Amino acid sequence: MYRAREVRSGARVVLKAYSAGWLTPTRRGNHERQLRAQRAAQAIVGPAGGVVGLERVVENGSGTTLVLQACNGGTLIEAIANAGGKLPERQVAIKVALPLLRVLAQLHAAGIVHRCARGKRAGKRARARRRQPTPRVLAQRAALA
Repeated sequence: MYRAREVRSGARVVLKAYSAGWLTPTRRGNHERQLRAQRAAQAIVGPAGGVVGLERVVENGSGTTLVLQACNGGTLIEAIANAGGKLPERQVAIKVALPLLRVLAQLHAAGIVHRCARGKRAGKRARARRRQPTPRVLAQRAALA
């Protein structure tokens, strides 16, 4: 991912580049499905509705590049770091959780489910391994049953 400026308008954008060699047929299919969902989400919530805008897709022999709107507010992780490592719970609830839940509710009502809505957005995503429950968790579950 790269930060850039759009030449004509001067608007800040983010470039997300995929090399042609990385886009195997399976990855290309997943990528195209995600682009369709992105466009559908934008259409549902509107231009200022809380979904990062996809400005355009540029494809050439070296790969595919997505031109996305820049989110000038930063990430939740950056906000926490800038606040000394802790944000007031009320502030997070009002400024982060509530707007996020509103957008997710709109998308879910339209049949779009976002698979990784979280404060820290990583460029590379590793599959989480399912951990076995600890003896304490097992005991709590047994007590509730």
